Amino acid sequence: VPVASELEAGANTEKLKLLFHKSSKYTIVLMYPLLVFSFFYVSPIILFWVGEGFDTSAILAQMFIISLLFVALSASGAVIMVGLNRVKELIVYTGTGSLINLVVSILLVKKIGVKGVLVGTLIGTVIIASGYLYRMLKLFDYSLSLFLKDILGKPLIGSTLLGAGFLILSKNFYLGISLTILYVIATIPLLIDADDRKELLKQFKK
Repeated sequence: VPVASELEAGANTEKLKLLFHKSSKYTIVLMYPLLVFSFFYVSPIILFWVGEGFDTSAILAQMFIISLLFVALSASGAVIMVGLNRVKELIVYTGTGSLINLVVSILLVKKIGVKGVLVGTLIGTVIIASGYLYRMLKLFDYSLSLFLKDILGKPLIGSTLLGAGFLILSKNFYLGISLTILYVIATIPLLIDADDRKELLKQFKK
C-alpha cells in the first residue's frame, strides 16, 4: 500500500505496472501449489484439524478452495488499488458479485442445503475477481494475453501437473506433502524473474 501510494504521488506509471506484475505473479506462484494441495488433501486436513465426523465438509471446503484460485488473481492488485485510493472503482464489481451471491444462495439453499450457499459464494467470487482484474488490467495498461502469458501461465501449468501427481499418488497424504515441498523447491526459483533471482542470491551471499 505505501509503495503504491509513493509511486502514484511520483506519477511513476511504469513502476506501478511493474509492481502489479511482480506482486500478482508471486502471489499466484506461492498460493496455487498450497491451494491445489489443500484441494486434493482436504479430507485428511480436516480429520487432523477437527477430528472425525466432518467428512461432509470436504466438498464444501473444496468449493471454497476453488473460489480462492480466482481470488489469488486479483488479491495483490486490490491492495495496490487501496494504495492508489481507487477502491471506489471496484465497488460496482463487489456489489454486483455480492448481490448475485445472495440471490443464488437463497434460491439454492432450499434445494441443496448449505452447498447452495457455497455455489453462490463461488459464482460471486468469480464475478468480483473477474471485475477487479478487468479494472486493474485497464488501469495498469496490461493486456489480458500478457497477463495469461507472463503471470498466470507457468504457475497454472505447474500447479496442474502437481495436481496430476497427487492423483497418481492416490491421495497419500505424506507423499503429497513431500511432492509439494519438492515442487516448491524446484519451480519457484524458475518462476522468479531473473532480476529478482539475482537480488535474492546477492542477499543470500551476504
